[in-house]
Amino acid sequence: MHIPSSEGKTGGEVGILWRWVRLLALGALGWAGQEWLLQSPLLLAGGVGALLAWVALFWLERRYSQAEWLGALGLLYDMTLAGVGVWLLAHPQAWWLLFVPAIYAARQYAAWHALLGAFLAPLTVGVIASVAPERFADTATLWGWGAGLLGGHLALAWVAYRPATTPSPEVMEQVTRVLEQTESAHRELRHSYRELAHHYRRLQENLETLNDVVELFTALRQATTPTEAYRLILERLRSRFGASGAALYLADETGFHLRAALGVGSLARLQGTVRVDAPRKSARQAVEQQVRQALETLCERVPESGEDAHAIGAGANPRLLTLPLRTPQRLLGMLTLVARNPDGFDTATENRLHAFLPHLLALVQLYEQIEVMGLRLQEIQALHDLDNLLFTVATPTEIPRRALEVLKSVVPFEYAQLYLPDEEQLTLHASLPAFAEILPMLQFSQESGWQGWLQQKTHLLSITDTHESPHVPDPAALAPIRSMLLINLQSGARPAGVLALGHSQPHFFTEGQTEMVQVLVAHLGLVLERARLLIHLEQLAITDGLTGLHNYRYFQERYKEEVRLVKRYRHPLALMLIDLDNFKQINDHYGHLEGDYLLMQVAEVLQSTLRSTELIARYGGDEFVVLMPSTNLQGAQTAAERLLQAVSGTRFSTTAGQPELSITLSIGIAAYPETTEDPQQLLELADSALEKAKRTGRNRAVALENTA
Repeated sequence: MHIPSSEGKTGGEVGILWRWVRLLALGALGWAGQEWLLQSPLLLAGGVGALLAWVALFWLERRYSQAEWLGALGLLYDMTLAGVGVWLLAHPQAWWLLFVPAIYAARQYAAWHALLGAFLAPLTVGVIASVAPERFADTATLWGWGAGLLGGHLALAWVAYRPATTPSPEVMEQVTRVLEQTESAHRELRHSYRELAHHYRRLQENLETLNDVVELFTALRQATTPTEAYRLILERLRSRFGASGAALYLADETGFHLRAALGVGSLARLQGTVRVDAPRKSARQAVEQQVRQALETLCERVPESGEDAHAIGAGANPRLLTLPLRTPQRLLGMLTLVARNPDGFDTATENRLHAFLPHLLALVQLYEQIEVMGLRLQEIQALHDLDNLLFTVATPTEIPRRALEVLKSVVPFEYAQLYLPDEEQLTLHASLPAFAEILPMLQFSQESGWQGWLQQKTHLLSITDTHESPHVPDPAALAPIRSMLLINLQSGARPAGVLALGHSQPHFFTEGQTEMVQVLVAHLGLVLERARLLIHLEQLAITDGLTGLHNYRYFQERYKEEVRLVKRYRHPLALMLIDLDNFKQINDHYGHLEGDYLLMQVAEVLQSTLRSTELIARYGGDEFVVLMPSTNLQGAQTAAERLLQAVSGTRFSTTAGQPELSITLSIGIAAYPETTEDPQQLLELADSALEKAKRTGRNRAVALENTA
């Protein structure tokens, strides 16, 4: 009788688990009996044989997973492992291990394996007792365990052979209810599936109807850009409606400028912009006039196109069909077709084109909205990039040029210049590309250049054509610029600069582009103001508030940097520590206010006497420090002598303006490599030299030399 353990998947998982339990048990036995294995080659061979037997069983169980004879082999192997374990443990409770293999074999394979276990377990007890009597001396206990294992295996066989119990009526009733609920759920699922199939068929019918209606748009699936979509539509219109050429004009935001977006066939070379003063009345005539001019030009370039150009004259307007694309609010564009037939399009064809027009209008509106969304995304990205300029540039002076590059990614200008206030005037800080200054070439109501612009007090100036603008006295000087935008940069109530944009085409900048530039420029003004404040804050952070010299913190940063450079390039480096002699007496006699004023004057003398390449910083109190890159000890001594003469020969003023104060300096000098081979010791050695200068009489400079 075979006892199924559970589902096949669960039984297989139990079998896999039992194989690895065997391997772990084999490893544990080897580890526990390693002393005997190492001492006896026979036992070592037995251990290797047990491992090979595990491998063979592993292979057989994977190939014959449910064979009952395989269960008997496994039971014999497991009973042997359990017996070895009992022998190694030599504990009375360890005899229970002989019961575990039969439980697994009876559950996994068949019930008769329990009977086989009833035979093998007492046999194993007898073998162990005969092989190692000294480890189990109590014979009565052995007989007791043998009888217990025999009885336990027989009980296991009885349980395995016992027929299955008939379920109770309550269980059967519960199972029936579950089956009824399942059947009901299946019925609902089938009903839902029929409804879904019905709706799916209806949807297919609607899609087929829609495909019939929009047959002309099937090719749009191949288009990835609006230009490709328009080209496919025009080609389809030309082939379906018997036209030799087709063109699409698109209007700007105002509706007063129509641009030839695309042309195919005989109108493939059509380009340019049509200006319409009254869109709803003269747009069609303006477009038709440009089409006639384009065909006449085409006739001159390509003689075989002369037939179209000759037929379309003043009296041949029937060959031209121009349809407006307009909404109740504004004109979006024009569709123009040139008929192959000299008599033009027939009425049926015109009706079909008029029926097609709403679909084209919807498509143009869709692409226009996509374009607007794209521009808004570009505007947001540009605002983000402008905000990040403060954190992505190496120095704030790079911001103007980087700002022009950001604007270039959004507004298609060809020339750009950014003027920023510098003291009392506007100066050019960035030009993209390099170009002569634009602002001085412009004339305003009062003056020319930046003075006239500031007096204009206008935020925006748009020059649609430099050849026709009173603000451009000499258009040739601005060539090739034809369109210009001048926009003020504001920082609060005061002007923060001016941005000049140019393009070689007249009437180039649209109303939407102008609005976008104004938004970006307003943000740019804030960015530049933050940059100016950042520069100011950085300057405050490294400047001594009293003397205007660099502070101790900045000196330490520069000192570490110079030490690093000296170690790398081995160029000279000198350092001076300066102390005002008897400064405390001046403070005590004249007061701290006069002492502070004296420190400010001494700082001015230091700046005027030393070179601009030498870093002068206030070290603390009445002490100053001078860092002198690329200067040896002799050069530092010469500079120190100049300082001594300059300070001792100066009568310093009080706050009342009276030249009453005199003071001298004590200077300590150290230099690399004359004083030390380690530039990091310069500050410490200069301090030692300063102490020596004070001890030896003050008003002197002491330079330490390396005597090693």
